[in-house]
Amino acid sequence: MTYNFSITKVGPAESAIFINLNTLFAIVGSAIFLNEAVTLSHAFGFLLILIGVFFGTGALEYLLLKRKKRRESLAK
Repeated sequence: MTYNFSITKVGPAESAIFINLNTLFAIVGSAIFLNEAVTLSHAFGFLLILIGVFFGTGALEYLLLKRKKRRESLAK
């Protein structure tokens, strides 16, 4: 219930970024609790997931637009 309530407050695009952090927690948890080896392919796969989420949700464009507006307001 808390998770669904949070999504209504934050929005689905922003929450999609954090949903996909489950992969990171799974890798870290398996390394800590199960003594699994974390390889370069795990890190590369996680990076691809994050890139896909940023492009798919429009979060990258939002962050760039926000940064541009901040620069313009400081220039005035």
